[in-house]
Amino acid sequence: MISILICIPDRIDMLEPTMNIDTTEYPFVRMENSPARARPIEEVLECISELLARGRPFVFVSQDAPDDAEDHIDTRRKIVTWMKAHRTEIRRLIKGHLQIVPEPDQRAEMQGFSMVFAKFWGYPMFVVASAEAARAKAESLLAGA
Repeated sequence: MISILICIPDRIDMLEPTMNIDTTEYPFVRMENSPARARPIEEVLECISELLARGRPFVFVSQDAPDDAEDHIDTRRKIVTWMKAHRTEIRRLIKGHLQIVPEPDQRAEMQGFSMVFAKFWGYPMFVVASAEAARAKAESLLAGA
């Protein structure tokens, strides 16, 4: 799903209408922002909680950004509350978020955002040009875990 997770701190509420997590390639966890596969934020957070409960490092991989959506203050509160309860596990087990951005201009913009992302979520965002680059970086991160 998450992708991943591109979560802008003042717009984290955008996750609810469009996010899905796909764990079929665990520890490479896909985050998708597809309205057709959207899940409620409670399901998304429960899925991430289950991944953390495994006690093994993993990474998020995403190729698309969240849709523009109205602010949902309840969603924002749920995410912040969940993050506070899981901060230690998040920092220990989520080795990174790999954001695939093929366009160089957009990649540079996303790279600038990666510092804000890391500060908010507690794990780094790596901006890469392709799925192959994402896989290579993910393998490197997991090997060093």
